[in-house]
Amino acid sequence: MKKETLIILLVAVGVAILASIMYLQNVSKQTEKNNPIAPLIPTWYPEATWEAATTTQEQTPYGEMNGLLITGTTTIDTASIPHFEKAEELQKLGYQPDMALSADGPGSSTWGYSKEQDGKQQIILFSYKTEPTSSNPDEPLQFNCPCTTDLSVFLSN
Repeated sequence: MKKETLIILLVAVGVAILASIMYLQNVSKQTEKNNPIAPLIPTWYPEATWEAATTTQEQTPYGEMNGLLITGTTTIDTASIPHFEKAEELQKLGYQPDMALSADGPGSSTWGYSKEQDGKQQIILFSYKTEPTSSNPDEPLQFNCPCTTDLSVFLSN
């Protein structure tokens, strides 16, 4: 293969990759813009450091769903946090608590809301996870807080 052909091929691949990245970023921004809840999430738990929303797929009790994922981290004094959503705002938008989206365990919790609109199930899935630590390898894992806790909110399309 000639050197010029190889250079043209590499440039074309680079342009295709860059165009794909730009397209995905635009889809994420448009999806976030069209979702009235996405900008509210950081205000509901301002103690956390929130990342920009990303598009993703999540496996849910209602099957695999596309949507936005907003993640954050915070430091807490205990291994659990209270639910941080604004239930009244979600209910004004037609969402109701959904027990099928709830699960709890040591240092973690998941809960959600759902609604059906135009024959399509939409969900909002909240969760947090705190990793246990061990101060002594001969003892069970414990939560030695203050703890760093990961937060996430999934908003289906």
